[in-house]
Amino acid sequence: MATQDLGFTSIDIGVRLDVVTSTLPLEPKAMSDDELREACAPRGWETSLERIGCSLPLIVSIIAAVGVVLLPRKVGPAALVMGGVTFWMVLIGLFSLFRHVAGHRRRPFRVELCCRYGMSPPSQYIEEDRIAFKGDSALACSLLLSATALPHGGHRWVRVHIWRTPTPRARVEVRAVRWTKDTYNIEDAELVRSEAELPEELRTEILALLEAPGAAALSVLESHVRDGMPCTMTVMERASDRVHTGSGNLAGLSEDARNHPTARFADAMLRAGTVVPVPQLLTGWCDATGNIGIDTM
Repeated sequence: MATQDLGFTSIDIGVRLDVVTSTLPLEPKAMSDDELREACAPRGWETSLERIGCSLPLIVSIIAAVGVVLLPRKVGPAALVMGGVTFWMVLIGLFSLFRHVAGHRRRPFRVELCCRYGMSPPSQYIEEDRIAFKGDSALACSLLLSATALPHGGHRWVRVHIWRTPTPRARVEVRAVRWTKDTYNIEDAELVRSEAELPEELRTEILALLEAPGAAALSVLESHVRDGMPCTMTVMERASDRVHTGSGNLAGLSEDARNHPTARFADAMLRAGTVVPVPQLLTGWCDATGNIGIDTM
């Protein structure tokens, strides 16, 4: 039986395969930061859906509420209540649906960017440390500070690894997110990642804190300010694999509160984060007595 020559060479097939595979969606973890930013950019239909989602749910909610109110022959208080409930249920449901559909494609890429720049839960980075340093018996401890500058500053993430042997040393990693647009989307923010060796004086100070008051002293730092700089401080001791966590708001602290173990650890970590060049984040706060403050982080 004669075969027909389709006119394809091995080179043609290879080129066509390259084109096809290059258009396939990539795994977010395998993508670079620039590729993730590009993938997060809204497509035309997503932008249109977001715009429609701002007005159409309101129109449909009004129509649905009016229909429920006018459904009975006699309009009474019960019909008005049902109309109000219907209005809010339809409005919230449709608005959430439009936002979910419009952002569904971009969500995995945004999650990966958030993870890379320290905006995931601290437990995720502690688990990463366990895996990455599983065979490193010289690592003494890992310290992690995750802080947010409210109301619109951004996010600061600082991690310090300390080795006691064979040569005492420490290394600091810093990740920063500074909001530059009022959308507060991760792909539109200024993103910075950097790392460096930690100076000896800061390493010595952190080691002293680990001795006294010790990581076990980390706890909730009571605070009574609005906005400010809420943070989570985590220490993992490699020898025992114990994880100690403290949290609190670092803004508007009294002198007594500054001596709290969580505040002392967080202050040392913030200063460790200044070893590398990162953008300053502006944070504002106010307390119950009306005091107002503006700080930088």
